[in-house]
Amino acid sequence: MRIRFAVMAIMAGAGVLSACVTQRPEQDARRDYERSIADYENCLAANQMSTCEGERRIMKANKRALSATARRPSR
Repeated sequence: MRIRFAVMAIMAGAGVLSACVTQRPEQDARRDYERSIADYENCLAANQMSTCEGERRIMKANKRALSATARRPSR
């Protein structure tokens, strides 16, 4: 009986851990995207639009990465 309980506890812990692991890339992607939006807006506020092309491209790439993590099926 003790062995069965231990195995069930380990399996439950693994389920919680796997949920954390699958959410982490999406959280990282969201943080990167939000940071790149702020960088782009700050650049626009301080410069002309043509100066901020690099920031705009980074923001677009981060948006695509966030969309890709959101579309990935969860386990």
